[in-house]
Amino acid sequence: NVDAKYYYDANFNKSALENVVSSLSTSYNDVILFYYCGHGFNTTSSSRQYPKLSLGGMDDARSKWLEDVYSVLKQKNHRLLVTIAEACNRVYDVSNAKNGRGAFGPHPTYTPKAENYRALFNASGDYLCSSCKREQASYFENDWGYFTDCFISSFDLETSEMTSSPTWDNLLATTKKKTEEVAYQNGDDQNPQWKKEGGQAIVKTP
Repeated sequence: NVDAKYYYDANFNKSALENVVSSLSTSYNDVILFYYCGHGFNTTSSSRQYPKLSLGGMDDARSKWLEDVYSVLKQKNHRLLVTIAEACNRVYDVSNAKNGRGAFGPHPTYTPKAENYRALFNASGDYLCSSCKREQASYFENDWGYFTDCFISSFDLETSEMTSSPTWDNLLATTKKKTEEVAYQNGDDQNPQWKKEGGQAIVKTP
């Protein structure tokens, strides 16, 4: 059973995020997926490497560190936790629109494989990922982020019959490589970062 919660427009605010995260009721075998797309930034007063999420503003009352969301979710009963943010990570930089030369073409068509979906979501561990490193922008084109586009393409590949042993480690490694390639093609520097805690990490070269 999937319990999906979406927050946007008027509901896109700090209190809504904190309420749903704190009240989330889960069991030991659940999968928790948190995916944020929006403005983000970092601060000179912090050495944190992952961004602060802008939920209507850049002050403390309207922003939340991604790592703090991750830490709260880690305390919930779960087997697999994936926490992802597509957001800028520059110090006090919350807007980076990019009108490049068309980074996104049609995705390759892969044949889905049910066993690969099961393998991916039967995994265990805690993942934290952001679309760029500290002091970098997270670029988008025509309202579509480099990172999210590459994540979707990589997810389709990882769950297809083209992949024999799907893992989140490989999915995120491939997403990172694809995002860096798209950014490079458009004259940008964008390096996604991610880490895994718990479980065993096996990473193949994309």
